[in-house]
Amino acid sequence: MRASQKEATRQHVLASARSLFARHGFQGTTIRDIAAAHDWTLSSDAKPFGRNARLKGGVSDCLAKGVADGDIRADVILDEVVALIISAFAWTFRLAITQNADAKAMITVMDRQIGLIVEGLKPKS
Repeated sequence: MRASQKEATRQHVLASARSLFARHGFQGTTIRDIAAAHDWTLSSDAKPFGRNARLKGGVSDCLAKGVADGDIRADVILDEVVALIISAFAWTFRLAITQNADAKAMITVMDRQIGLIVEGLKPKS
């Protein structure tokens, strides 16, 4: 696909997403909604972000290791922290749509968010 076609597709998807976000909000819009608005077929076995068991498992395993190593408080409810981290990641991606943020800007925001989350997980002194 030529670069101009890729950019046109990107702009169309972003326009579709912006319209859906304006109507339904970020929480009320799914990847499948954006795909349908773009007239783009998402396979039935696709697992849009946030519903991916492998991703959730990886984050959960990392946090569990932190608890086992004493780097994370033992009283932390891991499923809640996993959901928070995945939500922060998804929230950060809205910057691409609302502010045309590039990868560097999104990484900066995500690093800050993860830093705040992790600060609250540290063992109490």
